[in-house]
Amino acid sequence: MSCGTFEDLTGLGNFGQTAFASGYINNPNAFGGDYPNTVDNFIQSVDQFASAKAASSYYGQAYARYAKCKDFTESVPEDPNPGGGSSETTVQSFSKTSVGKYQAFQVGQINDDSESTGIDINLNTLVAVAGTDVFYIMSIAFTNDPISTAVMHELISRVLKLR
Repeated sequence: MSCGTFEDLTGLGNFGQTAFASGYINNPNAFGGDYPNTVDNFIQSVDQFASAKAASSYYGQAYARYAKCKDFTESVPEDPNPGGGSSETTVQSFSKTSVGKYQAFQVGQINDDSESTGIDINLNTLVAVAGTDVFYIMSIAFTNDPISTAVMHELISRVLKLR
């Protein structure tokens, strides 16, 4: 699976999960008065697996995939220009971390779309594994600010209370 396909499918229940849930928030004022210090989109998701071993295995595979995909280009066939366009993604930062007692990793990427010259899009992703669940929080922003581990901890705590 290509790097672009993997990232496009992340958090959408395409990797053997028994269940998944996600939430998406779009900022209608992303280019407003605080631009470029704004977040354009914010996504959170939880992927549930049949066992902690399956969740841990997927988490490890996701870590390896993000580590491998340091710089990749994908075509954008829906681009209206003849021949379509392209989107290049480059890793700016990649590190292991923790969210409380849970393993996690943080990825900061920059995306350059062939049709959006002069606008840097930063993709910031925090991934954590807790028992049978793998959690993602992703922001699409104009600055390369890491996702807060406190925000992820809150998401994990809320989901675990539902069990």
